[in-house]
Amino acid sequence: MTSNQLRVFYAVADQIADPRHRQSALVVAENEGEALALLQADERFLGYQFPPRELSTDPGSDSISAALKKLGVDQLEKGVFAVGLVGPVDWH
Repeated sequence: MTSNQLRVFYAVADQIADPRHRQSALVVAENEGEALALLQADERFLGYQFPPRELSTDPGSDSISAALKKLGVDQLEKGVFAVGLVGPVDWH
């Protein structure tokens, strides 16, 4: 994998005030470190524990790109998307 290939990560973080409440998102980044940096900078994740309880990656499924397109993301680009997504992502 070259350094400029983008990957999709699924993140889940517990709310600091009440860990029963969770925030989740899809994060597009080159690597895990960049994904964490993008999450930490995203205002929608303020008040949530960092690092997130879960940060998993898509093994390369085109279905995730299709899901992002449904969210209005035409080209795979770095960023945090689908914040508040309910449930785990099925990569298959």
